[in-house]
Amino acid sequence: MQLLHGIDDPATQSRLQVRVSEVAALRGDLGLALRAVRRAIVFFEANRGGLPDFWPWFVLSRLLWQIGDHEAAARVYEELPRSPAWRPAGAVAVRFFAAAWRLPRDPASAALLVEPVEHSSDVLVTPGNIDFFRPLAMHALGRDAEALALLEAMNSRVRKPSFLIRIEDRIALLLDVRVALGLDAAQALAEAEALLPAEAPLPALRLHCSIAAALQATGAKGDAAKHDAEARLLVARLDESLAGEPDLRSRFRAEYLPRMPREAPARPEGRPPRPRAKAPKGSEGPDAR
Repeated sequence: MQLLHGIDDPATQSRLQVRVSEVAALRGDLGLALRAVRRAIVFFEANRGGLPDFWPWFVLSRLLWQIGDHEAAARVYEELPRSPAWRPAGAVAVRFFAAAWRLPRDPASAALLVEPVEHSSDVLVTPGNIDFFRPLAMHALGRDAEALALLEAMNSRVRKPSFLIRIEDRIALLLDVRVALGLDAAQALAEAEALLPAEAPLPALRLHCSIAAALQATGAKGDAAKHDAEARLLVARLDESLAGEPDLRSRFRAEYLPRMPREAPARPEGRPPRPRAKAPKGSEGPDAR
């Protein structure tokens, strides 16, 4: 990729920066991932387009959604028609992702997406790529039995993820739905555990949180605590990578810290630490005060 940095071509530079962003996200450097994909959009706009699927916008919005800023993710698509790179063919994607990225927080968006999506020639808004969002919408509305039926049908016919939604998202949602219904989740737990050794930090964090909740629901508190500990390590690592993005850092913490209730509460601000016990008389060193 270093060989391409000197090429004065916006289309090439946009593709390069998208790839830098994707690799940075896989390595857990969310700050670099965000900076690179924003540069990709600048190059894309300078070129007045170049790809029919507005891929840099999708990469940015998906990353924001995974971090936990659902509104910012949706706005990426809502503002796309004002871009110099805009083409009317993107209208279907704008309508869909402006709702999809607000899941599972927004009931109005969930109500829109529980229905089958309109037929589209858009390369992103196709049934094979967006099947994930319909059961997510059902789960958000408490329609977990319907969500489970769709997810199990997906699992039986599609063993590999689409390029749009990762398999970790699907398995984590399946775990969440089975727990919500009070059903056995042993098979989904096994699938989730099998994905963890080679996973990138952000998808791994999502899996650890869902696995911990499922294990806690079965009474396996010791195993759940292990996944909580792994999740806390990942939160610390990813949180540090967002040091230059204070608003996003706050959203990230709000998204993931509440999923780890077994974490020891922090000492209230302003409260002095508990005084240390005094050493036995005569044991003080020569520098003792």
